[in-house]
Amino acid sequence: MSLRPLVLIALLPLAGCGQNVNVWAPKTWFGYGETPEDTQVEVDESQDPRPLVDSVTSASIEQANGGVIVRATGLPPTQGWWMAELMPSPIENGELVLDFRITGPLDQAAQGTPRSRQVTVAYTISRFTLEREGINRVVVRGERDSKVLRP
Repeated sequence: MSLRPLVLIALLPLAGCGQNVNVWAPKTWFGYGETPEDTQVEVDESQDPRPLVDSVTSASIEQANGGVIVRATGLPPTQGWWMAELMPSPIENGELVLDFRITGPLDQAAQGTPRSRQVTVAYTISRFTLEREGINRVVVRGERDSKVLRP
């Protein structure tokens, strides 16, 4: 009798060990090979701990491939502010409100010149969203003031 059939029979249970779909693979026994379901965690943006930027100094809308880019510049009270972002609120009556949120410095920071404190952020709105939601007005909101734009 040849050794080849014995080797093939002995190696047969190991044939699927590299894949999670094979029931003969030891990795799938007792549920170990099951992949977890993708879960989407809904972030409640109203609970964002970052404060609004002190003032919005400028804002503009620029046309881009497939939509528009909202660009805003804010002026915090001191230097060292970071992690800035335009956070959207639910769209109501064709108006999109973007809150200009920013994180304060970790240590004490110098006030510096207004130019050295400027922070610029951008937010993209797809053409599909503009048309589907009927957005005809964008408001960039800061602590003291806001800028109104029309796409």
